Amino acid sequence: YEPLLLHRLGRDDTPVENLKKLIKEHKPDVLVIDHLGDFHTADEDANAMRLVLKTLRGIQYELGFSSIILHHESDKYTFDQFGKQFRREGTGRSRGHSSIPQSLDTLLAIRRERKSPYCFLRLEWLKTRHQSHPPSGYLFMDTKRMLVEWHGPANNSNPKKRQEFLTQYKLQNPLSDEEVEAEETPAW
Repeated sequence: YEPLLLHRLGRDDTPVENLKKLIKEHKPDVLVIDHLGDFHTADEDANAMRLVLKTLRGIQYELGFSSIILHHESDKYTFDQFGKQFRREGTGRSRGHSSIPQSLDTLLAIRRERKSPYCFLRLEWLKTRHQSHPPSGYLFMDTKRMLVEWHGPANNSNPKKRQEFLTQYKLQNPLSDEEVEAEETPAW
């Protein structure tokens, strides 16, 4: 096992060279980094994240590939000037230093409506640097059958229609008792 990192605290560039060697060997068109925290040793809340992402961008330009970075949203709440608690929206929900969303060309949030084998995913374009935002929308996901189906743009999607679709789908593809117990109510 050779460490594959975009950045390591200190002066040792070996993990970065290991990653470059692997990319040169396999020549991917797209590199998926799942998840960002596994590819660096920097403090995600610090300015050092600029260096991590700058290193990735440099490797991309040098070796000619695109990358998809999986990263988590913050679950923290903040307070307004009147002391009212709220959750940030848009790129402000990204976990870690503000340089993470700032350095990306495109930022797509994928949020699951409920924890269930059958659920809807909301896709929301938070940032597109070189074009206008495509419309946000919903995907239906059946994790048991590995089925993903486009369900329509968010502005045409009605929660009642999604619930009717889900009810009908469950009648045709019933869940086990354990799966029903594990289901959560919608988060939005």
